[in-house]
Amino acid sequence: PRALRLGIEAADAPAAAALGLEDWVALFANLVVGDDAECSACRALHADGALELFFRLCEASTEREALLPLGKLQMVCMIALGNFSRQLGTISSDDEGSPASGASATGAGQAEPALPSLTEGEQELEAAIATATLLRACLVPLCQASHRSVRENALRNIEEFCSRSAVLKDLFSDLFSEPAAAILPRVAEALEDPARRPQAVSLLRVYCDNLAISAREVERLIGFGIVANLSSVALVKQDSPESQDTALAVLTDMAKVVLTPQGAPALEDADFMRRTELLRSSGALDLCMEWLTARDAEAGEGDLERCASIAQLLSYLAINVSVADEPSAFEKLAAVLLTTVANESAEINLLIAELRTGGPTATPELDAERRAKILPHARLRLGLLGTLNSLAASSRSNCAYLLDKSAQTQEEGSFDTSEGNFGGLVSQCVDLVDKSFDFDVEACRYAINILRNLSLDPDHQLMVLACTGRHRFGRLMSKVASTSRDPNSAGLAAALLRIYASSRRHETLVNLVDADAARALVGVELQHLGPFAHVEIARALSHMLATVGESAEADPELRRVLMTSQAILLILFLLQSEQPVLHAEALDALLLCSTELFDLAGVATLKLQVAPSSTAGGSSAVATNTSQPGGSQQPKTIGQTLVQRLEALATKGGESDAHANVATQAAELAARLKQA
Repeated sequence: PRALRLGIEAADAPAAAALGLEDWVALFANLVVGDDAECSACRALHADGALELFFRLCEASTEREALLPLGKLQMVCMIALGNFSRQLGTISSDDEGSPASGASATGAGQAEPALPSLTEGEQELEAAIATATLLRACLVPLCQASHRSVRENALRNIEEFCSRSAVLKDLFSDLFSEPAAAILPRVAEALEDPARRPQAVSLLRVYCDNLAISAREVERLIGFGIVANLSSVALVKQDSPESQDTALAVLTDMAKVVLTPQGAPALEDADFMRRTELLRSSGALDLCMEWLTARDAEAGEGDLERCASIAQLLSYLAINVSVADEPSAFEKLAAVLLTTVANESAEINLLIAELRTGGPTATPELDAERRAKILPHARLRLGLLGTLNSLAASSRSNCAYLLDKSAQTQEEGSFDTSEGNFGGLVSQCVDLVDKSFDFDVEACRYAINILRNLSLDPDHQLMVLACTGRHRFGRLMSKVASTSRDPNSAGLAAALLRIYASSRRHETLVNLVDADAARALVGVELQHLGPFAHVEIARALSHMLATVGESAEADPELRRVLMTSQAILLILFLLQSEQPVLHAEALDALLLCSTELFDLAGVATLKLQVAPSSTAGGSSAVATNTSQPGGSQQPKTIGQTLVQRLEALATKGGESDAHANVATQAAELAARLKQA
C-alpha cells in the first residue's frame, strides 16, 4: 500500500508523464479485483491513505482530459471504482445472509429480504470512504466527462453502489443533498448539454428512487433549474425517445412524492400548497398541455405511450387547479383535456367499429393487430379521464363551471374548443359509456364516476339531464347496470341512478327514466348480478316507486312497471341487511304497494336470508347453511318469512331514532300483511 501511494503521488506530480499514473491506477484496480473475502487489501490501502488519494485523483481526473484525449485514465478509474463497489457489496451480502452462506429460506410469494446491513467495522470503513470521496469521484465524471463511455461507467457504478446495502443508499442520498458537494449545479449544467443529458437524467432517476423528496429538496431542485430543465427534456421532440421517457418518469416520480405524500394528498398538511406551487412554477403543467395540443394526429405507438405518461404526470400537476383561484388556467386545462379525450374517443370508436364489423376477412391475427392499435389510445384517454375526474371532484365551483360549459356546448351543438368553449364534458362521458361500456370497462368506470361527481349536488342534476336529452341518461345507466359484464361498472351505474332517484323530485324522475329504462332494471337477471349492483338497483327502484306513488302526475306506464312483483322482490333484498337506512328506503316503497302485489310475489313462502343477530328471538326461524363449491363455508344465515322479518325489525325501535322510524313502518306493513 505504501509503495502504491508513493507511486501515485510521484506519477501525479505536475512534471510526471500520464502513462506512469495510468499504470499505477491499473495496479490498484488489479489489487481490488484480487482482494480476499475479508477485504484485506482495501483495508490496508485505506489505513495507509492510498484509497483517499486515489479517489481524489479520480475526481480531479476530469480536468486532465487534455493530457489523455481518449479518457483512458478516467476509464481505468471507473473500472477500479466498480471493482471496489462490488467488493464492498460482497462483504455486505455475506455478512447478512443465512447462518452460513447468506441464503435465506423464503418461500414462494413471500416478500424479498431487505437490503443487507453492515457490521460496525464495515460501516466505519465505508462511511470514511464513501462520504469523503467515493461517490463524488463518480458524480463529477458523470456530469462533466466528455466521453460517453466514462459517463456510463460512472452511472453504472453509482447504481451498483446504491443497490448494495441500505447503508450505502443512505450515504448516497446524504452526499447528493450535501451543499458542499455542489452536485446539483453540475447536474443542471449537464442537462443543458444534449450529449451529457441522458446520464444526468438517469442520475436524477437514481436520486428519486433512493430519496423521499421533501419540499426543501424540490425548492433546491427548482432553484438550480432541474425541474424546468427536466420538463424541456421530456417534452422537446428533437430529444431522444429514451431520454424523454426517463425524464418523464423522473418528473412523475417527483410529482407523486411531492404532491401525494404517503400515496394520498394530506389536506391537513400546511406545506401542501407550497409544494404544489413549487412544482408548478417550473412550467411543467404548461409544457404538458402544449405537448398534448401539438401532438401529431398520426402519432406512432411510441409517441402515444409517451403521451400516456404525460397524462399521468398531468394528473399530479393538476391536483390543486381550481376555477375559483385560477380561472384561465382551469379553462385552458379543461380545454386540452376534453379536446384530447374527444380525439382519442373518435379514433377508438373507429377501431372498435373495424373490429366488430371485420366481416368474412377477419382473422384472429387481424383482430389482435386491431386490438393492439386500440391499446395506446385507450391508455392515453384513461389517464386524461382520471385528471378530469379529479377536477370534477375537487370543488363545487369546478363542477358548476364544467356543467355551465357543457350546457353551452349542448345549446350550440358543437364541440368546438375555440374561445373557451371546450366541449361538453357530460355529453362526452355519456357517449363514451354508450359506445365503450362493454369494451373499455376502465374508461367506462371513470366516465360514470365523473358523471357521479357532477351529479352529487341535487341542483346540478337537471343540468346534467338537459345536456343528454330526455330519458337517454336513465336508459343508458339502466342498460349498464343490468347488462355490464364488469360488476364495478354495473354497480356505479346503478348507484348513479340511485343518486338521482333519491332526490324524490318528480321533475328529475320524469327526465331521468321512462318505462323502458325501469323495465331494464326490473328485468335484470339476478344470477349475473353482483351484490353492489344488486343493492343499488334495489335502492334506485325503492326511490322511484316512492316518488311515483306520491305524485299524481306520474307516467301510468312507469307506475305499472315499478308496481310489479318483480320490482317488489328486488326491493325486498334491502331488508336482508342490518342497515336502518336501507330498511327505511325499502319500507317507504313497500308501504305504497297493495297486498295483491305481495301475493303475486309469493312472499308467503319467500325466505329472506338474514344474520342471526338481526332476528328477534329466532324461535320460528329456520337456520340454513350455504356451502360454496370446494367445501368452503359461508357464515350461517337465518331464513325468515317477510312477516317474521318485519316483526323482528319492529322490535328494534329503541336502538336509535333511525331504528324507531323503521320499527313503526315495519309494524304497519306486518299488520297489513297478517290481516290480508
